[in-house]
Amino acid sequence: MRLWTRLDRYVTRELGPPLLLGFAGFTLVLLLQALFLIARQTIEKRVPLTLLLGFVVAELPRLFAFTIPMSLLLAVLVGIGRMGSQGEITALRAAAVSPARLFRPVFAVAALLTLVSLGVAHYLMPMGQLKRRALVQEIVRARDLSRETEPGVFYRGLPGAVLYVRSVSESAEGPVFEGVLLQRQTPESSDLIVARRGRPIFDRESGRISFLLDDGEWHMARPDRPTTYSRVRFERHTLTFPPDPALRAFSKSRFDDPATLSGIHLYEQIRGFRERARAAADPAGREGPERRARAARIEWQRRWAIPFACITLAFAAYPLAMRHRRGGMFAGLSQALVVIFLYYLILSTGQGLAEQGTWPPWFAAWLPNLATAAFGLAAWRVAGRPQRTRGRAGLPLSVRAWLHPAPPVPSPEPVAAAAPPPPTPADLPPRPPRRARFGLQTLDLYLAGGFLRMTAAVLFVLLVLALAIEFKGAVDNVPNESREFPWQPVLSYILLSIPGQLRLMVPIAALVGASVGLSALARANELIALKASGIGPVRIAVPVVAAAAAISLLLAAVQERIIPAAERESRIELDRISGKSSAREADGGRRWIVGEKDRLWAYLDVPAGSETIVAPGVVAVDWENARVLERVEAQEAVFADGAWDFLTGWRRTFDAEGTERFEGFSRWRSGDAESPELFGAVRSGIVFGRRIADQMTFLELRNHVRRMADAGYDAAPLVVGLNEKLVMPLLPVALVLVAVPLMVSGWSRRGSLAGFGYALLIVFGFWVLWAVSTALGNESILDPVLAVWSPPILVAVLGIWLLGRAR
Repeated sequence: MRLWTRLDRYVTRELGPPLLLGFAGFTLVLLLQALFLIARQTIEKRVPLTLLLGFVVAELPRLFAFTIPMSLLLAVLVGIGRMGSQGEITALRAAAVSPARLFRPVFAVAALLTLVSLGVAHYLMPMGQLKRRALVQEIVRARDLSRETEPGVFYRGLPGAVLYVRSVSESAEGPVFEGVLLQRQTPESSDLIVARRGRPIFDRESGRISFLLDDGEWHMARPDRPTTYSRVRFERHTLTFPPDPALRAFSKSRFDDPATLSGIHLYEQIRGFRERARAAADPAGREGPERRARAARIEWQRRWAIPFACITLAFAAYPLAMRHRRGGMFAGLSQALVVIFLYYLILSTGQGLAEQGTWPPWFAAWLPNLATAAFGLAAWRVAGRPQRTRGRAGLPLSVRAWLHPAPPVPSPEPVAAAAPPPPTPADLPPRPPRRARFGLQTLDLYLAGGFLRMTAAVLFVLLVLALAIEFKGAVDNVPNESREFPWQPVLSYILLSIPGQLRLMVPIAALVGASVGLSALARANELIALKASGIGPVRIAVPVVAAAAAISLLLAAVQERIIPAAERESRIELDRISGKSSAREADGGRRWIVGEKDRLWAYLDVPAGSETIVAPGVVAVDWENARVLERVEAQEAVFADGAWDFLTGWRRTFDAEGTERFEGFSRWRSGDAESPELFGAVRSGIVFGRRIADQMTFLELRNHVRRMADAGYDAAPLVVGLNEKLVMPLLPVALVLVAVPLMVSGWSRRGSLAGFGYALLIVFGFWVLWAVSTALGNESILDPVLAVWSPPILVAVLGIWLLGRAR
């Protein structure tokens, strides 16, 4: 008996293309963020490109541990599903090939990928994490604070402090900051330093950052004692900050982190922690080793459970794929992503409960596999084996009937009157002409409808994958010490992230929908039939591009009406998941913004739907003379009648001679008229941060850009964000213009899988170009408007040129 028959080879070949394509597609989707990271870190912070590429390569094994089971699940649903939809499985059953026999090559592939995944999980992934540690150290040591600090942006990269710089100039000794404000907040003191200029010095060995400040003031206050206040004028002062926490974290021994240990070393670490816990004399001494042992056991169980997901997922997917269904590749892809979402939902939740000590590590890691196997058993039971009735010769009746067909029985001739002659075409009433709906012809409705249905299917698939990634990220932000899992904030954050995901997902869905839909028509020879009827590529492209334009209009409405509010609220929910009071930052929980007349505002929070600021503070600075003119601190501020009323606080003013005036108040009205909406947006880098564009409407952002430009600041990142609001809705049309001529010209006659592969290549090339171009625009190396508009214009021109040459 042959171990590997022609049937096994045939089934394996059916699994190969979707397996490779799914592996490439899933890995590419997970690497999209890394592409933007590489472009921005390389261009904006001058981090060497080799370091960042090495960082991405080091992360690949961790991604492969997840994408290998995902791609096998897709391969089973698509490959076996195609055999079922085209009747091949029915024919094999008729030939006495049982479903269990047909599952043998699927199980062999799953077992092989399980062994590969075990090698990745136990050896390649720890090696990648070790390499990642070394690269992070190099990246942190290669940092350039003058590149990280943007004029007009509140920089929070310093431990326990906020830095604000008005401008940056060059000198013989290096970059020099002009107009410096440093705020250091601790429970005991609130220090405010203003200097005419400053120069940062970074010690690459120790990681310490020092500031050489010239000509400034140091204000020291006690939050609990408003009358206790001191001010010191200096000509030169050096301020030193401790090393970056990231540098300290990645400088520890490699045996401290279970993720960096290979399989045998991780097992030895678990045994060592257990022995320490047993040897401890008191419960307090056992707590530390037990907690570390739990973290190591979670990692150990995950390294075994996730690779074996290849077998359990293939076992559960096989009976689903055998059912007769329509929908092709994307029906299988949709099912695959739903299963993947549920699998990683259980896995991430179990990991969070295991870290809290609620569940044992083995149960949390293996529960998704157990649930998948239970579902697979139920699916196999429902599918069952077909009942075969055998004849005397032992063959199925269907086979015997095919081999020995019965002779036809002649039917008796009926005795009846002669039938009337059939009517001639002249005798038939004229057929009313069919009206076109909305002025569209049948061809337009057919092509546009197919494109829209395929785009909707792809969008659903992408959103499910994106939500799975967002859920895992939200679970990772839950503190280990949390006693209860924050279900409500996590689910709210997931739902609020959907509108923001649409900006990125809709253009990709339109591109893939056009590529796959038209390639399916090419595979069925429908495009050839259209061309033989005199319908050219331009006529075929018109309804598809028109449907893409309708999608662009809907995306523009969502981007302007829904996304800003959803982004603001999602940031609040993410803070709740992390156990923070809203937007607690490194500066002791307060955010900073630039208000009217160049006054600096700090505040803790703005309750949703109110015009109240919690813990506000205002600083007025004379930048030319580097001195503080006014400082206000209060418990609360309420906006009424076009001005702010500060409640329960104090106010200090300083004149040109240095005379200080103190005033305590229960209510004090300020002449400031900043809009309450300015404070309500949850964002980091309020003035020029890149997230602000997502949390503002187009008109709000345009007004903000004008205000910053009038104040003399370089608002290039804001201009990039403003133009992105115009360009993003147009991307579906631009990308479809490239996909249509490629598919119509015969590039994709191999079916939907080939069209999906071409779409992935186009997506990858476009987003690399987009990431590099926008990063150049943020740094003003390239004009911001040109940086945003040039990639889609180039793609659209390329598409029009290809469409003109298509035959």
